[in-house]
Amino acid sequence: EYPMSDQTPLPLFYKNVAALKQDTHHAWRVPEPLNFSFASQTNLVYLTQLEFSLAARHYPIVFSESADTLVSVALVGLEKDRNLFVSGEGEWLAETYIPAYVRRYPFILATADDGKTFTVCLDEDYRSLEKDKTVGKLMFTKQGEQSASLKQHINFLKEYEAQVEATKQFCYALKGLDLFEPVQAQISPKGMQEFSLSGFMVVNRKKLNQLNGDQLAALAKKGYLEVIYQHLWSLDTFQHLLNLHVQNNQH
Repeated sequence: EYPMSDQTPLPLFYKNVAALKQDTHHAWRVPEPLNFSFASQTNLVYLTQLEFSLAARHYPIVFSESADTLVSVALVGLEKDRNLFVSGEGEWLAETYIPAYVRRYPFILATADDGKTFTVCLDEDYRSLEKDKTVGKLMFTKQGEQSASLKQHINFLKEYEAQVEATKQFCYALKGLDLFEPVQAQISPKGMQEFSLSGFMVVNRKKLNQLNGDQLAALAKKGYLEVIYQHLWSLDTFQHLLNLHVQNNQH
């Protein structure tokens, strides 16, 4: 979710967010299938801990921290503004897990100042990606009620937000145990210019192995230990990401 404030930066991918209203959006349709061009200019996508087991097969999962946030993300590219998993036609790479943060688009939940009231919003700019605006299911019925398709998306938003909160607790639990270390990597693709990758963190295996029995038991009880190892296993996909980078730069 994001706070409904003019001073709040819009979340990744969202450009023109407006509250969903029957009188404004009665003839609008839920895009099916989704054109993923909106996600083409990023090299990371937010990921919840529940998704680690599926995402770890396709993406390196790392952590990113700013002044007031600590999040887990899937790396989808090696260059800042390039998603290697989205084609020029807006298709996500076949047989690859698509993160929930991407699948919820163009919808999003906004919170009022009290932090308790939620408003369903959407990025109205998504329509510019749709070549045929008659494709997809209507958001509202002729009677002005939410369509079954829209209700399904709203339920997905609520479930997603619950997972975001759970993931936040997971990330800060790891930080509290001082398990993170920064990533600094020099990448030298064959026949291409060398570049650096930084600004992310991973779990330090040595620090993890040095935790005492009570700390490990606490992590296991919350299900965190399994998620940590899914993160560590995912780092093996860096080679796959590098291969995609080379392939895309040869075209």
